[in-house]
Amino acid sequence: KKKKKKKKKEYTPFPPTQTPRKVDAQLESGEYFLSNAEKAERERVRRSHKQAEAVKERKREREERFQPPQQAGDSAGADSRRDESLAEMGSRLKAKAKDGKKGGADGSAVGGVVSPSGAGDVGDYLAPGAKKRLKVQR
Repeated sequence: KKKKKKKKKEYTPFPPTQTPRKVDAQLESGEYFLSNAEKAERERVRRSHKQAEAVKERKREREERFQPPQQAGDSAGADSRRDESLAEMGSRLKAKAKDGKKGGADGSAVGGVVSPSGAGDVGDYLAPGAKKRLKVQR
């Protein structure tokens, strides 16, 4: 295997700048010289502001859920059945009922299965002599 040549880094005689300490940040903001009660009050105010912002955000998200959906003109893949007239829709559904693909309350076939008597009695589906005895509970 060939060894990869490493690029030499440019030599800098000065070290990088130091990151400020926590105490330095407190000195700059003036927090270092506050009493414990004042510090606690500042923290309480900061938390209440943060909580108020979170409440506003949650309220905005909740209100977004109740916005009406976009209209049909906005989406490019709109359903073609929307433009279908009532007469066409009725004829299409009647054809489906005749084929037995889907049934309804009008007595048409459900799932392609037609009952022998046409009325759909439960006794037609039971084997002969398969009557169940009812147990009397005491």
